[in-house]
Amino acid sequence: MNRRTLLSFTAAAAGAGVLSAAPASAQSAGTTPLTIVIPFAAGGASDLVVRVLADGLARQLGRAIVTENKGGAGGLIAAAAVGRAAMDGHTLLYGNQGQMVVARHLFPGNGSDPRSALLPLTSTVRTQFLLVVPAGSTAASAVALAAAGRSGRLKFGIPGVGSPPHLATVLFAELTGAQVDVIPYQGSAPMLVDLIAGRLDAAFDNVATSLVQVRAEKLRALGTSGPKRSTIAPEILTLAEAGIEGYAYQSWQGMFAPKGTAGEVAAGVVSALHRTLAEPDILRRLSESGLEVFTSSPSEFEALIARDAQEWDTRVRKGLLRPS
Repeated sequence: MNRRTLLSFTAAAAGAGVLSAAPASAQSAGTTPLTIVIPFAAGGASDLVVRVLADGLARQLGRAIVTENKGGAGGLIAAAAVGRAAMDGHTLLYGNQGQMVVARHLFPGNGSDPRSALLPLTSTVRTQFLLVVPAGSTAASAVALAAAGRSGRLKFGIPGVGSPPHLATVLFAELTGAQVDVIPYQGSAPMLVDLIAGRLDAAFDNVATSLVQVRAEKLRALGTSGPKRSTIAPEILTLAEAGIEGYAYQSWQGMFAPKGTAGEVAAGVVSALHRTLAEPDILRRLSESGLEVFTSSPSEFEALIARDAQEWDTRVRKGLLRPS
């Protein structure tokens, strides 16, 4: 699905849920809009963060912000498109860990390593996930679920091949020895429908999304994936606390430019992003969605991606993560 939407808000329009054009000063100056390509369908976690960031970025940069959803091949199609874009700072990619680290292994026919075409600018947020089962599941705990997977097989839903919840599932299977059949969906919503109906055994999902179903008693939470409890669900144990020794998984999201973008152009975008992510209202909105603001310099972000790639390349070589 492709979508182009102006994302500079006026206060009245934002309150009404309406998107408006850029400030008149930016338009009269002939400023080229900044296009942020989101490599997944509208409505997902990346889409949510970009929409929160867009208002602040528009103020910081004095220009309209346009988003374009370009899904496919675990984000590789969007990465390749941005990699081919002009190196003028007018087109950026909003990427995540799965796209940048493992997608090239899972979709080998869809181009090269996106890291060869993209310049890391800054990380933006970290997110953890909630391990949930149907309300009627016989697995009373994460340990019991793992035991059921060792004696039989578990059907885990994932909201997309190579997505962070897919990686969370792979890590769960690796640490517990559970035998897992991964069932991919086009997003979280249809996956949760099947999970609630009992057609799946379990799934990792964004905390904010699945917590609604947990509190409605349609799903049960067995633990959060991160190294510490979620700020929006502090009553739920981490999986390590729940008995899955050594389990800790968080995913990151961040912004990228075409490789070769001039240093001063990249630095301007990074500075605007960091200022936006420090705004109290932005921090509040992201925190309420279960996201932790996590910024970095371009070199720190590049080093993080390299470490993660090395870790997950090892799992690919072990056969823990296979092409679709």
